[in-house]
Amino acid sequence: MFDTIKYLSEIGPHPGGSKEERKIANYLGQKIGQYCNELIFDEFEYTDPKNVNKKSVNVIASFGEKNARSVLICTNIDTIRDLNKVVDLWEQDIKNVYSVSYVEGANEPNSAIAFLIYFAEKLSQINFNKNIKIVGFGAQEEWDAKLRDGYTTNLSKIIRGKINRLGYLIGSRHYVLSKGINDIDSVIAIDAVGIGSPKIVIRDSFGKSTLTPSLMPGFEKIKIRGFRYKPGKKTVEVIGCDHLPFRIAGVPSTWIIANKGELTEKNSLGCILNHSNIPNYGTSSDTFENFIRETSVNTLKNNYDLISNALLNFIRKR
Repeated sequence: MFDTIKYLSEIGPHPGGSKEERKIANYLGQKIGQYCNELIFDEFEYTDPKNVNKKSVNVIASFGEKNARSVLICTNIDTIRDLNKVVDLWEQDIKNVYSVSYVEGANEPNSAIAFLIYFAEKLSQINFNKNIKIVGFGAQEEWDAKLRDGYTTNLSKIIRGKINRLGYLIGSRHYVLSKGINDIDSVIAIDAVGIGSPKIVIRDSFGKSTLTPSLMPGFEKIKIRGFRYKPGKKTVEVIGCDHLPFRIAGVPSTWIIANKGELTEKNSLGCILNHSNIPNYGTSSDTFENFIRETSVNTLKNNYDLISNALLNFIRKR
C-alpha cells in the first residue's frame, strides 16, 4: 500500500489533461485490469479556462454480473492546485488563480487511488450476482473547464444545467452526461483516506448525501461545511467529492473521508475542517515524505480494511 502511494507520488503533480495524469491512469488500469472482468479507458475532451483544448480519461473496471445495475466506487486521478496559494490570492480579491502550481497529492488523491487497487483485489476473490464498477475519474480538479458539446442523454435540461454549473468534476460529469444513470444503483466516492479514521459524509458544502448511512454501519458520520486552509483567514473553501454529478442526477450517493483530531468549528450544519484534521490536504505539502510522518502502515491497512469490508457488505445488501 505504501509502495503504491510512493510510486504515484513520485510521478509528481498530475493535473487533468497532462501526460502525468495519463501515466496515473495507465498504472491504475494495469493494476486493476488483472482483477476485473472488463477494463475501459473512456477518453473525453474539454476546454480549460485558458481556452486550451485538452483530453483526459476515465478508467472504468467492471466486476460481477455484466447486465446488473452498477454500484460505482470511485475517486479522482488528477491533483488540485495548491490551495494555500489559491487562498492567498482569493484573500486579495484575485480571481484568476490558473497560474498556481498543482500538488503531488500523496493523501489526496493517491491514498484513494491506492485503495481502489486494494479493493479491486478483494472484489476479485468474491462471486457477485451484481455489477460493481471501480472508476478513476480524470480532470476532476480542472476548475472552470468546459466539456465539449454534443451529449445526448435522457436527463432533463434542468439537471444537465445543474451538473454543468458545478464548474469542476469534469470526468464524472462526462460519465453522467454520456452514459446516463439508468443502470446505476448507487455511487460511493473515496477521498483522502490515509490519515486519521474514515468517516461517512452525510452532508457537505453542496447539500445532504442521498445514500442512507445506516446501509454502511461501522463508520462515524460527519457533516462538512468546508475547509479552512489558512488560520485566521476569512476564506473557507467548499468541499464535496466525485459523486456530485450522480447525486444531482438522482442516484443515491455519498462519500468517505478520513480525518483526525478535534473539530473546533462546527454548528448544526456541520464542521469546518482544517489542517489539524487532515494535515497538508490540498496543498504543496501533501508529499509522500510528509504523508509517512502523519500515518503508518497499520493505520493505512486498518482504514483500507474497514472501508473494504463496509463496501462489500453494502454491495451484498443491494
